[in-house]
Amino acid sequence: MNTLTAHDRTQLLVLAGVRNAVGVVLPLVVGLLAHQLLLGVGVSVGALVTGFAGMSGTARKRTRTMLLATAWMGVATFIGALAGNISWLIVLCIMASGFIAAMMGALSNEAGQVGLLSTNALLLVSTYPQDPLHAVYRAILVLVGGLCQTLLMLFVDAMSRRSAEAAAVAQVYASLANYARRHTRVADLQLATALLNAETALNDSYMKQVKWQQLRVLTNTAEQIRMYTVALVGMTRGHDNHSGGGASDGIEPVLRALADVVQRLSHVIREQPIHPSDDAQRLQLAVAELKRASDGVAAGEARLYAQEVAVVIARAVDQWTGIVPADRTSAPAKTPLMHQWERAWTVLRANLTLKSTTFRHGIRVIVTLWIGWMLSRWLPLPHGYWLPLTTMIILKPDFTATFSRGIARMAGTVLGICAATWLVQVPDKNHLFGALLILVFAGAMYTMVNYNYALFTCALTGEIIVLLSFFQQQPVLSTMVGRLIATVIGSCLAFGAYILWPSWRHQSVHVALADLIRAQRNYFQAVLARLRDGQGTQVSALRKSARLARTNAVAAVQQAMNEPVQQGWDPHVAIGVLAAMHRFSDVLLALEARLQKGDHPREEDRALLDVGKYIDEALHVMEFAVMHRDVELDADSMERMIAHPQWSHYAPMPEEAISVVARLESIVHTMMRMMPMHRSPQDDGVHVD
Repeated sequence: MNTLTAHDRTQLLVLAGVRNAVGVVLPLVVGLLAHQLLLGVGVSVGALVTGFAGMSGTARKRTRTMLLATAWMGVATFIGALAGNISWLIVLCIMASGFIAAMMGALSNEAGQVGLLSTNALLLVSTYPQDPLHAVYRAILVLVGGLCQTLLMLFVDAMSRRSAEAAAVAQVYASLANYARRHTRVADLQLATALLNAETALNDSYMKQVKWQQLRVLTNTAEQIRMYTVALVGMTRGHDNHSGGGASDGIEPVLRALADVVQRLSHVIREQPIHPSDDAQRLQLAVAELKRASDGVAAGEARLYAQEVAVVIARAVDQWTGIVPADRTSAPAKTPLMHQWERAWTVLRANLTLKSTTFRHGIRVIVTLWIGWMLSRWLPLPHGYWLPLTTMIILKPDFTATFSRGIARMAGTVLGICAATWLVQVPDKNHLFGALLILVFAGAMYTMVNYNYALFTCALTGEIIVLLSFFQQQPVLSTMVGRLIATVIGSCLAFGAYILWPSWRHQSVHVALADLIRAQRNYFQAVLARLRDGQGTQVSALRKSARLARTNAVAAVQQAMNEPVQQGWDPHVAIGVLAAMHRFSDVLLALEARLQKGDHPREEDRALLDVGKYIDEALHVMEFAVMHRDVELDADSMERMIAHPQWSHYAPMPEEAISVVARLESIVHTMMRMMPMHRSPQDDGVHVD
């Protein structure tokens, strides 16, 4: 039941849903007024699929994806109409389209959705074969529909002051506010995800250079604020407290004031008011409150961090409100469009191997579509094409999506069939009611594509049925029964295919965790380099790589824990490694915050470098242990490696540095304890997990 009712209100895409729904129904209305109904339906089909490519992302990304979707739909329509009567050719085309759609899922959800619907369009069009001239005519209609939907998206964007880039940066500051208030691991992960999304948006943008650079500077500033915030949060928990309990006095008021000002800044960035004077005044008042709170922190490192974060935020507010010009020297250039194509090709090429879950899913789709298509021809079903169409919708590359969400898809498909099949029987001589149904189903479909799978599938099914009803007139009962039977068979075929050849996520969790440890180790080495010589030019890039590796590892562990089997990997070990690496990242951010202030490394800090070599080696060994699960490590040797250092040797090290090193070492020690190890005979052959 949770699968059917699961939803996320933040993913209700109302504006995009209404815009795309208008783009779908408008050609239909024009066709009705011009007494060219089938022409209008053909254009609407092109707009229907292209609309999914313009749901999210920057204007440049949406335009590029929508044009690609338009071209693909045109080709699929032409091939389906022309080869529909040639059984061997059309089944090969359907299988190839299904494989491409599966591979495109590795690029993005939008790309996978476009590939899915294009394959389904090929299935539908192939049931109504045409001669070459009419096949070209159909393809042109679809191309026109896709181009109209793209132009409508660009027009709505031009009329709006908001941008996807500004919204992504605003979400970073909103997540910062949430973390400053809650200090939880979930809040920090949401902040990391927001920073990744902002980077992606700004790297794929064609907004004006001045505005783009302003947003880029704000994103870089958010990175600085996060460092100091993590350091202050650590002090409230006693992680870096070396001066007794009083050293953290006054930090919580600073964090609350910080949350207030960055939340207000998030609102201003998102809304982009025409007359920002009132917002600027409120922001300045919030900054003043933050400065007062920072002055109230007890003397020591905590007070320096609090005052520094107040200065950083004040500078960000002044730059955004125009009081002082933004320093754009640190803002890198935009990512060229060609790099986006190269990155997409790199991802696809990397997945062209049987080791890739995406590639194996593509093969599974090929075989399953062939079986589904053959069954649709052999079984006496009035709407046989609905069988492979359902299989394509339900079959996904992982267990959670195929079974958990597949149940929601099947329930939504059944509900959509029943509702739409009855609704299209309403007397509608002028097709006005049908056009209204198209508008309602399309709006619901686009709005809820990421909100709830069952409702989305219900609306999608209803949309397809209503579009088909314009040139299909059959008895309601036989139509409904035929589609329901095909849906059940297609669903069982998808489930059976996954059961026979599953792609268990838990089998590759160790790779994601090893990537995380490697990324954190590289970040750690860069921080040490900055500590050693004040350089460390790659710290920012390596910090972002570690953040990406962390979000990937969390997603992998979550997917694996939803699977009904847990063979070859202990989920408690995976969760423990994630938690330890999260703490490790916090320590590095706090250490980087101290180095970020521009002070030259102190002589006593250099003692950290000796212990740093030791921790780096321990991380390297642990990465090896995680990646090679079948390798047995000698636990006694590992115990000697992670033995606590002799602090007398590091007598010159200040108490604060000892605290940092002790926590770093404690984290590595904890992670080592989690690794599967081989004990010596005197330990009675006990294996430690």
